[in-house]
Order: sequence, then structure tokens, then C-alpha cells
Amino acid sequence: MMPSTELQLAFDRAYAGTSLNTLGTALTGFSVTSSQLGGMFLEPIAVPRDYDRSRDGRLYITLANVGIVGPATGDVVLQSTRTLAPPPGPSVNVTVEQVFTPPANWDAQNWQQVELLNAGGPWLPAGTIADQSILGIRVARDGGDVLDTWNASLFFADFVRLTYNRLCRFCDGC
Repeated sequence: MMPSTELQLAFDRAYAGTSLNTLGTALTGFSVTSSQLGGMFLEPIAVPRDYDRSRDGRLYITLANVGIVGPATGDVVLQSTRTLAPPPGPSVNVTVEQVFTPPANWDAQNWQQVELLNAGGPWLPAGTIADQSILGIRVARDGGDVLDTWNASLFFADFVRLTYNRLCRFCDGC
């Protein structure tokens, strides 16, 4: 098996009225309140040619607590959507929600990296991507969901990290 690699995918535009702002002086991202549905669209990409589609891909987001100082309780509902557009053919949209439980000792403005999941498994299960597909990604917080009980804003860094296994450079799969 070839080693894994990662891509950092950049922000493209806000989703559901969320606005771009900063944490500190130069960290850009989005704050989403406890009652809001909001997040970001990422810049669409062509699935890398060295992406081993027979293995799982994983997606990570980076969040910061911007509203609670000291111990806190509650859960956050994270929503992620992927759109795969294979050539030729119609695009396929998959939206999943997961409940993230922030750590009780999560201090204000500390970062937490969260893996987005698909029904408890990896975000891009093996065998779901056709060759030469284009991938679109949207990530959000669904603060209006009854399961979202974290009563404060969250700050989403304006990128996600996609990790995947690379194909062997001598063949189409190892």
C-alpha cells in the first residue's frame, strides 16, 4: 500500500447566510451560532489522479470554541454534503449529519480537529468515486436541530483536510 497523503481544501463561499470573519488578527473562518444553520462551501476539485479509489478517504474540519469559557456541556450537530460529478453522468449528492460532543475542558479559542463521518464510517467510503470525478464539499452546523444542545457559537476554520491513500506509481492499484 502506498502512503497516505493529504490535501487542504480552501473556502469558496459562505453557506446559509454565514459570514466570513476572523479569530484573532489573521485566522479567517465562520462563526455559527447555536440556533443557526450555517457553514461553508469548499472550492470544488477534480479528484486527484493518484487517489486510490479502492480505499477510504477521510475528511477533517477544524473548530474553535468562541462562546464558552470554562467547562461546558452539550452536543453539536455537524452536517456535511458531498457532490460527486463523474464523467459522463449525473452528479450524486450525499448529505450526512453527525453529533459531535465537545470536550468538557474545551477552553475558548482552542482548536479541535474533528473527523467527519458517514454513518459512523469514513466520509468517502472505498469504491464510491468514479475515475475523473469532480468533488464538491459543504460543511455546516445545524444549530436548529433538537440534538444540537451546545449553547454557544462555533468557529469553523476556512479549510478542510482530505486524507487518502495514493495509487502505486507503477500501476492502477496495489
